[in-house]
Amino acid sequence: VDSIATAERLLSQSAFAEVTLEKHQYGLPNVVPCSDRGWIYLERFITMVVVAMLKEDDFDDTVSANNVELLQEIFDGAQFLRQAAQQDALYQRSSTMSAQSACTSQVPSAVRRAFSEFEDCLK
Repeated sequence: VDSIATAERLLSQSAFAEVTLEKHQYGLPNVVPCSDRGWIYLERFITMVVVAMLKEDDFDDTVSANNVELLQEIFDGAQFLRQAAQQDALYQRSSTMSAQSACTSQVPSAVRRAFSEFEDCLK
């Protein structure tokens, strides 16, 4: 029996059937493929941003997963973001920015490009 309708049909026919109950401690399994779960990419991206703000040596103490490829993906993404931020920091130190342009909310170009590449992955 795999549905309530099937169970009701069998009960109305006074037929015998084997019924198996499956207990799912954390709810029903998610049957949506990982590649179609947008929130997974968001969680990975947020983790990459957090790791990029930490020292590189703190990665193993911050991120855990049972998939080596996933750990490498997060590490590489964090490195990419960290390098973009470092490039922009060097640019800002070397440029003669006015106080007004320093106070605007414009994101430096290397970080903007990095975010754009991650955005392209979600499309």
